[in-house]
Amino acid sequence: MRTALLLILLVIVGGVGVGSLIYKNNLEDSENARTHVLASLSQIKHIDSLINTQMLESRYGLRVDYDELAQLITQIKREVSELDTTLLVEPASVDNSIRIALDNIKEQLTLKIDVIENFKSHNSVLRNSIKYAPVLGDSIIEELSVTNNEAAQDLKVINNALYRWALYGSKKEATIIQDNSTVVIDLIPKVENSIALIEYSTHVTAVIEEQEKTQRYITNALAIPLVSTVGQLETVYAGYYMTVLKSLERDRLYVMGYALFALLVAVYLGVMLRKSYQALKGRDEYRSQQISVAYRHVGYADNHVGTVKGAFYSIKEILLFLDGIYLETKKQSHDPKKMSQLLSKAIKKYRHLDKQNTIDETDELLEKSNHNLEKASTLIKNLMAS
Repeated sequence: MRTALLLILLVIVGGVGVGSLIYKNNLEDSENARTHVLASLSQIKHIDSLINTQMLESRYGLRVDYDELAQLITQIKREVSELDTTLLVEPASVDNSIRIALDNIKEQLTLKIDVIENFKSHNSVLRNSIKYAPVLGDSIIEELSVTNNEAAQDLKVINNALYRWALYGSKKEATIIQDNSTVVIDLIPKVENSIALIEYSTHVTAVIEEQEKTQRYITNALAIPLVSTVGQLETVYAGYYMTVLKSLERDRLYVMGYALFALLVAVYLGVMLRKSYQALKGRDEYRSQQISVAYRHVGYADNHVGTVKGAFYSIKEILLFLDGIYLETKKQSHDPKKMSQLLSKAIKKYRHLDKQNTIDETDELLEKSNHNLEKASTLIKNLMAS
């Protein structure tokens, strides 16, 4: 019984252990996946913020190239691709809202990258004109201050606005440049180095045109709600994760239910086995008692064997004497003397047995032995039948 109970307990512990291990592994896998997804989404938002900062810095000449901006674009594309092809493959197949939010992120990122590329193109022209126009303007103003001071002062208004616009990016300065741009064209006949003035005029025109385009591309890029869409994806993913946790919790409850059911079964089987064991133990005790009784009866019969054996030996001697007499009578010339001797010995032996009540005791012992053997036989038959 102990072996059976031990096996039942091993089955219970094994089942609960396997179920708990599966639950723990699934929970750890889900938590690891969640950690990677949230880290990737956080990284996308961080990179997007850096991209916006890079664009603004480039817009106002705080960065001389777009190398770091290009690296950030490569990183954010890689993060989104990992979400789409690895981290969110299973969640997106289960929850369509995750797929929609992820597709929106991909679409918005593609649009933003396209806007950034246009920004880079126009901003390069703008920064180039802002870089060379004020210096060229200063040389022209110096030349005009000798021959035409009035014209030099008009040009200085534009050139100072270019400086201030390059430093502060104020719309007021851009308006001044745009409103006075025709002054540059009017000054061409009044300047000996007209080629320099034409070049200056080209830069001023580029500043006016590219400033508006560049600003529009920046505004469009910043208006793309990539961070907001990433936040939406975080929200729907949180809902999906809660669903996964509820599913895992149900699995855990199933394991606990299995353990409880198995425990109840084990208790029931233990009770039944105990009852069976008690019944078998009672039967064994009964059989042991019956066998002991049968053994005593056989012992009683066996105890009489020695006495009966002695009596039988004496009777056998009497029978031998009688047999001798019988053999003598069959002879044609028998010896009466010998017959008389044999008969005398038989009678003497018989009288001795009769005087000692040996024959009666032998009959009684035989009867008791037969009675005890009969009881032992009955007990053995009953034990074999039960």
